[in-house]
Amino acid sequence: MMAPAVGGSASTSSLKQVKLERESELRIEVGNETPLKLRLLNGSVEIFGTELAPETWLTFPPRVKFAVFTWYGSTIEMDGVTETDYTADETPMISYVNVHAVLDARRKRAKACHQMILRHPRDPKWLLWGLQILERAPYQGCFLVGQLNKVGNLPL
Repeated sequence: MMAPAVGGSASTSSLKQVKLERESELRIEVGNETPLKLRLLNGSVEIFGTELAPETWLTFPPRVKFAVFTWYGSTIEMDGVTETDYTADETPMISYVNVHAVLDARRKRAKACHQMILRHPRDPKWLLWGLQILERAPYQGCFLVGQLNKVGNLPL
């Protein structure tokens, strides 16, 4: 098994296997002249959040930059020339998953609030507050309410 090229050096061999440790990624810049073929031998990997099927060759055109990430470890095989390829242990993927979890929790909370409003239809549906807002832009509040109704939301 060959180790990946280190620190920006170009790959000259045609076929090589790369073993990725858990929560790491292989960063690849495809060469300028020929495409690169890549397949997953074992484990699981994803490219920009899309999981790769095992034993299926994917072809990347010349001059493409991408990263292959694994949560649990894997082995991939590359066929072709790369401008550079190296493994990285520090990736933004964990931060991306944390942001997704926070946004998902907020979506669920907003959906629960929306369902509560639908159960109590006698509660106020919207409120424009403050004379300064109405003096500066008298139609702003009505516009916002209208926009919310267009997309099917209930203004508060």
